[in-house]
Amino acid sequence: MDQLTPTDIDFFSDPLNWRGGPMYEVRLVYPPEYPKVSITEAIFKFGGLVPWLPKPDPLPQLFKSILSIGELPSVGFVHHHHDLSVKSAEYTLAVYQRQFQRTVGEELGVSWASMDLKRLVKLHEALFLLIHTMNRETP
Repeated sequence: MDQLTPTDIDFFSDPLNWRGGPMYEVRLVYPPEYPKVSITEAIFKFGGLVPWLPKPDPLPQLFKSILSIGELPSVGFVHHHHDLSVKSAEYTLAVYQRQFQRTVGEELGVSWASMDLKRLVKLHEALFLLIHTMNRETP
């Protein structure tokens, strides 16, 4: 938690900031035999990520983390596995409404054209770098 400011800690400590929709989701689909433990380990190797564990979560398979985005406010997201079928599974990264608004400056559901594109691009760059690291670190 050394990377978080007191303002970040206050924001992320409020349970209201970790719920409510809609959510901004990135879904990574992969074969069901892909090693889930490797994906989970890889995401936590990413240097710009801080695990958020203020209290035990009622859903132990659901992780909460905070992603640093340079000069923009950090964004919190939840991430977890889903088994979709015998042919595929997925790993989901989901940003709650308040987290998205804090980082991008606009609510989800507003026209993409009216958003600050520089902020939106920075969010995507951070997420894509995280995904690239996950991909590189897994077998």
